[in-house]
Amino acid sequence: SFASAGKPNLVNIDAEKMLLCTKEDVKGLDEWAFQFRNAGLYLDRYEAIEALADKFKEEETAQKVIIDALKDKFWNIRLLALGKIKTLNTPNKDAAYATVAEMAQNDERSAVRAKAIGVLNTDYSGKDNSAVLKKAMADRSYSVEAAAMKLIAKTNVPEAMTFAKASEGTRSPMLRNVVAEVYANNGTLAENQFYIMALAKSSGFSGISLVNNYKTYLMRMDATTVKAGIDILKKMYPDAQSFVKTTIKNAINSIANSYADQVGAEEVKAYAS
Repeated sequence: SFASAGKPNLVNIDAEKMLLCTKEDVKGLDEWAFQFRNAGLYLDRYEAIEALADKFKEEETAQKVIIDALKDKFWNIRLLALGKIKTLNTPNKDAAYATVAEMAQNDERSAVRAKAIGVLNTDYSGKDNSAVLKKAMADRSYSVEAAAMKLIAKTNVPEAMTFAKASEGTRSPMLRNVVAEVYANNGTLAENQFYIMALAKSSGFSGISLVNNYKTYLMRMDATTVKAGIDILKKMYPDAQSFVKTTIKNAINSIANSYADQVGAEEVKAYAS
């Protein structure tokens, strides 16, 4: 220990982040805020945001730090701060909206742009995000396009269908699955050809989402289309990976059961068995 003329603004144990240890920091609100604004390392700022959002989230000082962190020089700090938007009170959340919308459009990192769109969906659904989302649909990143299309589908189905149609030929399994999700809830008989093409291209875990979306789509179609769809799933089954096989079996059973009270039910059930 050593003498001090007054209480220090911050005691930063392991300031260089070199110790191999389990560290338990006991710091107050002002100390964490000081650490975020003055300590030199990325981990200093990361630790401060986590502590402030966890232990002091209702304090104005902590909320201002989270808002400031949206403009941090390091992308992962910005990403972390976006995840803490939900902790802000209404006035501060409203104050952060313009920054989040700007990040969704122009942040240099695609992961941050996609996360910002997700925050617009979860925390700013009452705002008019149409202009932001339209720009995002022309983004160079598939993850950003996928996030935007998901949000558009919640607010403007015709526009989402237009974007989905334009994205059918994408090379991205992520974006292809979002197209499948849009069609699952809004598609017509015409979109069945997309599923045939997409299922033929599917591989790995992306096949699970695709099969489940096709199931939802088929449950809205007529018996003839359902039978053809079941046939497609049956043909997929022998070469599918084990976890996809389980999804296919469950999908076929769900489709058959959904026809219990509809015309052609017995025919569909017999075909599914």
